[in-house]
Amino acid sequence: MKEIQPKSGVKVDRQFLKDLQRDWSGDLREMVRRLHKKIIGPADLARMSATGEGLYGAIPTNVKNAVKCKFFIGSYKMKIHKIKTHISNTYHFFVQIGLTIIVQRAASLTQSTTGH
Repeated sequence: MKEIQPKSGVKVDRQFLKDLQRDWSGDLREMVRRLHKKIIGPADLARMSATGEGLYGAIPTNVKNAVKCKFFIGSYKMKIHKIKTHISNTYHFFVQIGLTIIVQRAASLTQSTTGH
């Protein structure tokens, strides 16, 4: 068992977390739903709401906060990493194009000065 956020008291099986992130990384909403279902249990979760309004009880605050931290912060880090990777790849692409143009111009200048 692994605590999904330090000092939250909310624990889940490590393999479940790995499988969840592998299988549902593209669907944050489904990841959160499945994690709540695993922690609270399907029967209890069916009688809860996020805020506890109406006839339903609220999802425990420590569970709600731990799940938010685990996946929302994680998803932002993932998005930032993708953006940084894209910027880096774009930069390297333009550097390669720039170097190619410089080499081509240098070659054409060399040919024009030597008369070839």
